[in-house]
Amino acid sequence: MTRPHLYSVEREFEDPIGNLWNAWTDAAALESWYHPVGMTSVPGATRSEMRVGGIWANGLQHTISRNRS
Repeated sequence: MTRPHLYSVEREFEDPIGNLWNAWTDAAALESWYHPVGMTSVPGATRSEMRVGGIWANGLQHTISRNRS
């Protein structure tokens, strides 16, 4: 029995496919943009090994604002 996907996201980009592939598979590129607002990637904590059994991981840290007005 196959289960339906929990959710699906689709989006079209005007960038060349090579640029999009690099953005998701190159650890340095991924680290530069893959984080929610208010968080940043931990420098050097992103891994993207595009092979069977490879690791894909991205460490995030919360950006704390000291200015509370």
